[in-house]
Amino acid sequence: MPSPVIAFEGLSKIYGQGEAAVVALREVSLAIAPGEFVALMGPSGSGKSTAMNIMGCLDLPSAGSYRFEGTAMESLARDERALIRRHYLGFVFQGFNLLARTSALENVELPLRYRRVPAGRRRALALAALDTVGLADWASHTPAMSQLPLCGNAITAPRPARWASAKCSAPMKTLSRRSATAARSIDGSRNASRQYRA
Repeated sequence: MPSPVIAFEGLSKIYGQGEAAVVALREVSLAIAPGEFVALMGPSGSGKSTAMNIMGCLDLPSAGSYRFEGTAMESLARDERALIRRHYLGFVFQGFNLLARTSALENVELPLRYRRVPAGRRRALALAALDTVGLADWASHTPAMSQLPLCGNAITAPRPARWASAKCSAPMKTLSRRSATAARSIDGSRNASRQYRA
């Protein structure tokens, strides 16, 4: 069995102090293997968003440890965690967070610009990502033009060949169960994930 790409070890998160303290997570342990699809489920206020923020290196645990590819994230400086986000993590937001007057292709290219990927290579990778999730025909469409079904997959731009992890915030809430495009997008994401298995 491959080493987990994501691991919580007795992880807790507490907001506030004293009588005002709110325990969002209490001694949570989990391990996610490369290529594995995992859903965090629970009622509102159960700590799902807190767990996602920690997995996405946007927050740190109050106790315990979060390891990404074996490295304890709490041991890294803020700038180092930002590099982890830039190069290895993708986010799928409930509200899509797409640039309204920017094409699907340009939206997918954006994370690659931050990584300083050359223009030609960036465009090829973004087109391949759209094709993988069944949205190549939408490359020139903008969210402002239509209900662009990007399911955010931020269609997260192609990750490095080592491993990619996508954090999804209620991604199904805005997708119709009957949407063929949504189904293709999810299947494409699943297939893309298999490419990164150890």
